[in-house]
Amino acid sequence: MTKLRNKPCKDCLDRYSGCHAKCEKYAAAKADVEELKAKHMDELNYIGYVADTVWRNRKRKGKRK
Repeated sequence: MTKLRNKPCKDCLDRYSGCHAKCEKYAAAKADVEELKAKHMDELNYIGYVADTVWRNRKRKGKRK
């Protein structure tokens, strides 16, 4: 999973307590992170599906039909 490298809050001159609720830069960065997380979860679900299918096929390989 790729991490967000440029965090908008670091060295921000407009930063104050509770600013995340109103900050557009933070909201955009958070949306990017959530999109990356969703893509990562999709990849993990696919990999899990493939691994499970391979495991079931190997387990069933020697059995009669």
